[in-house]
Amino acid sequence: MTSRCETLRRFLPSLMSDPQEPLPADGDSLLERGILDSVTLLRLIAFLEEEFAIAVDEEDILPANFVTLDAIAGFVEAKL
Repeated sequence: MTSRCETLRRFLPSLMSDPQEPLPADGDSLLERGILDSVTLLRLIAFLEEEFAIAVDEEDILPANFVTLDAIAGFVEAKL
């Protein structure tokens, strides 16, 4: 999962309002940090589907799957 977190870390600045801001730790809440909202979540889902060749279904869009980089990496692993 570490390599998936690294892939996510490279993409994350494109979602951030200030790409120069320090990246969150793998277990930090992306929601609490203000990184994920409805628009950035859609961009993240599009990235995940393209990068990892997975399909994110409507029922997959739960806060638990996207709250941290660790959670996202685990979600991707489960979909593969």
